[in-house]
Amino acid sequence: MKIIDIKNRIIRLLISIKNIKTLTILLFFVGLVLTIIVFFFYLKVRPNAINLISLVGSFASVYGICVGVLQIISVKKSIGLTNTAISSTVEKIETSLTISELSSASKLIEEIQAYLTANEYSVSLVRLKDLKEIIIEHSFRITEFDKLIPIITDDVNNLSKKVNESKKIRVQKIRENLETIKTEIIKTRVTLNPLYYANR
Repeated sequence: MKIIDIKNRIIRLLISIKNIKTLTILLFFVGLVLTIIVFFFYLKVRPNAINLISLVGSFASVYGICVGVLQIISVKKSIGLTNTAISSTVEKIETSLTISELSSASKLIEEIQAYLTANEYSVSLVRLKDLKEIIIEHSFRITEFDKLIPIITDDVNNLSKKVNESKKIRVQKIRENLETIKTEIIKTRVTLNPLYYANR
């Protein structure tokens, strides 16, 4: 068996030990045993206290470097886990905010429909522009909303013509479009809700 194979096996063994504390203790005892074996069996000069102190000092230096490297690896793993946890938390917060804003958008659609029914077209137009803004803001995160932007833009333009130029428009078409938008918002909100997946 070649030295490289032995080295690779030792590295694989060390990597497989997940607990840094266990690995540190293991390295200490293995190093201590190797130091004793070298001192008593392989040292060409007569074993004495000075040689033992020198050998133990060398072992302590190597052991200290190993512990330092292991601590750096441990800190690096901790930082990685912390970053993962932070990313996950930020994602959950963003999702919660999105769900909340989409719920508000659903209510906004109901409000617009009520204004349309009451022939309050100027108020409907203002609220429809608010809805358009919400849809555009979320289209960067929710790609399904991209197809809603042209629909709501047409509705804003048509309603503007009705308010500003008193042109005749099909208000029923705007209501139908609002229902389509509301359906897409509800589907997206349900999909984003973690409880939805838990209950499936």
